[in-house]
Amino acid sequence: MGRLARSARRALRPVRDRGGSRGGSFHVYPVTLSELELERYYEGFSNATLWPLYHDVIAPPIYHRIWWESYRAVEPALRRAGRLHQRAGATVWVQDYQLQ
Repeated sequence: MGRLARSARRALRPVRDRGGSRGGSFHVYPVTLSELELERYYEGFSNATLWPLYHDVIAPPIYHRIWWESYRAVEPALRRAGRLHQRAGATVWVQDYQLQ
């Protein structure tokens, strides 16, 4: 099982193994995004737009087109990273944690 995930903005310790770190039954591979991409893709669209919609509109969703454009621009980088490391014949499940 592989997983693409966003880490904290400042890593607690550097990732030394660029070949992927084993974590039980899954591998972790770094995908580098700029601070602006993280802000718009994750803090903006994922957290301020999607999160409220999928959690019974606890807070009103906020939408900015630039956040959506960033979300669409970042997704191909995540897909490429997944394809780069998947095994032949593997089933890959990509899920934004917001869409549980």
